Amino acid sequence: DAKSIGGLMYYYELLTSLVGQLLGVDTYNQPGVEAGKIILKEKLSSISK
Repeated sequence: DAKSIGGLMYYYELLTSLVGQLLGVDTYNQPGVEAGKIILKEKLSSISK
């Protein structure tokens, strides 16, 4: 239902903010988004090796 979907959206928005804080990335501006992409690519490449 709509309430459950709204709760999930809120959860993932909050999770994104918290993980950004832990990684030192400002998730609310474009440089922060780019930094997050770079960090994610590094993490994913280290997992796949």
